[in-house]
Amino acid sequence: MNNKINALFKFKFLFKRSTTIVVIGEEKEESKQVINQILSAFPKTEKDFLVFTADNKNINDFKFFLEYSKRPIFVVTQMNALQKNILETINSLPRKTTLVLNFDNLITKKIKRLTKVKILSFGFSEESDFTAINNDIGLKIDYKGNIIPVWLKGKSQKDIYPILCSLVIGFVLGLNLVEISQIFKKNNISL
Repeated sequence: MNNKINALFKFKFLFKRSTTIVVIGEEKEESKQVINQILSAFPKTEKDFLVFTADNKNINDFKFFLEYSKRPIFVVTQMNALQKNILETINSLPRKTTLVLNFDNLITKKIKRLTKVKILSFGFSEESDFTAINNDIGLKIDYKGNIIPVWLKGKSQKDIYPILCSLVIGFVLGLNLVEISQIFKKNNISL
């Protein structure tokens, strides 16, 4: 029965070719939660998206969805080691994939050299595409010299990573940073 359901789900997926977001790493569940909140809260984002979390044991289950998605996005948050299955998946990502990496983590930062897909990075590191600046007033995001405030006071650095991840996903899906910031403020999005 489970294989029939799986086959039916894949058939429906092929018909729609939903945007597929696969998140791996230590903050995967938190990141998935905030990504869903962001994408559900903004009327202009496409509502046809799937967000999966994966690990070394089940990463191969999502290759199909990444391959046939109209817009595949693969997110790597914090990792302690880069396992063989995950490395193989990254090396086999379709060229149209956007790879989103946490640049504060040395393991995920190394991934940039291992792939030819488009990469967007986030973190507190100035090397990140989306750099978080946390001060007494709140959080600010710097993207290519454009600084956008995000109204999230009192968050720890660990709590900010899923928020940064969701901000990058929103950007990939066509939201501008001001719109995303307004979503955070209006919907009081946090963990």
